[in-house]
Amino acid sequence: MARTTTFLLEKARYILALPYQALAVPAGGKVGKYLPVAGCAKLVALVNIDTLALAEAVVVTAVEATSRLGAGAANIATCTCTATANTKVEQLKITMNTPTVDDTITINGLIYTAKGAENLALRQFDQSGIVGAQATSLAACINHATLGVPGITATPVAAVVTLTVNDPTAGGYERITAVCSDPTKAIPATDLAQALLEIDASALSGANTHVAIRVAGPVTAHANVVVVQSGLQYAPLVQPVAAQSADW
Repeated sequence: MARTTTFLLEKARYILALPYQALAVPAGGKVGKYLPVAGCAKLVALVNIDTLALAEAVVVTAVEATSRLGAGAANIATCTCTATANTKVEQLKITMNTPTVDDTITINGLIYTAKGAENLALRQFDQSGIVGAQATSLAACINHATLGVPGITATPVAAVVTLTVNDPTAGGYERITAVCSDPTKAIPATDLAQALLEIDASALSGANTHVAIRVAGPVTAHANVVVVQSGLQYAPLVQPVAAQSADW
């Protein structure tokens, strides 16, 4: 029986524009494949980033050119965004190093305070024991059924508490932001961040016909880029790879 609907793959194209790699060199950042914009209305770049220490950031910029080889390449000034460590990220970790009494750790606006004994009802974690016990106490506060951080799970392993988003689609795009009052005593670092950059075909100037994504950041960070081309002209797939029901 002939199918009566189109596949999503016929309406959008998904391209690995920059394979996962370190951002160590060159200094200006890594630039992915130059993709043609002809026949599509928009491009959306999803950039996955890992390993950002406190105050580090990754800058994502669209680059236009006149060919797939990058001839005449230039940044598009209006198409850029920045992913900052520990700010609206998918996963981060806090390494405990015996916070001082009354030091605070703020997660998504909720404040947890270091004290000499744990009191979950007051969002107070115990800083008096060994670092592993400190991590366990902080995780118990974050995971508390009513006073914890909604949508976030904290997992303690030794001195490290890893915070993970339970459902990335919940709450309109749930993410994690963490601020430690003394980042030498409770050390935050980002394990995974994402940046989204939408590029309209009208953003290209002059004779430019291709777009690539530049990712620039600290030498210890890594990234990959997936680009979605939307608004494509309909063209049936000859051999679609997708699950579907069929009558035999």
